[in-house]
Amino acid sequence: MSLQAMLRAAAAGTAMVFALAVAGGAHAIGSGDATTTEAPECKTGQVWDEDKEECVDAEALLDDDALYEQGSALALAGKVDKALPILNAIADRDDAMVLTMTGFALRKSGEVDAGIALYHQALALEPDNLNTIEYLGEGYVAAGKLSLAMTQLQRLKGLCGTDCEHYRKLADVIGGSGAW
Repeated sequence: MSLQAMLRAAAAGTAMVFALAVAGGAHAIGSGDATTTEAPECKTGQVWDEDKEECVDAEALLDDDALYEQGSALALAGKVDKALPILNAIADRDDAMVLTMTGFALRKSGEVDAGIALYHQALALEPDNLNTIEYLGEGYVAAGKLSLAMTQLQRLKGLCGTDCEHYRKLADVIGGSGAW
């Protein structure tokens, strides 16, 4: 995994925290007199600009990392209609994590085949990306292609074992007990 991919994967963890804040809307947090406000939810196609402290058009925020962080947070929070314009505004279309998260958002929006196609592009760049392999398997389940999903499960087993979170999640989805 490249350094940029590792940084994007770390950003995805940060993005999940942001997603939880976005999913609940803006709210104050803190203790005592020190209170901070989480970034508010922006309209579709807009993102929160920390410097300006306001929502701006996604294309105006030229920092790919910020776009990725906000787009992936929204996608992981289930707000794929808001995530897709942000993810599509990212200039670097040859980044495996960008392709993976865009594929995830497409799959969750019902465009399963388009999502699967992006997973294949991402895996051409990073063949051992655990997130992408897991999501590809979930995409195959959504498409009713269980034998292909099982192939991805075996691939995960070879890369990270059966105790790996990615393996367990895909196994749950294939078994019908996980969300995909």
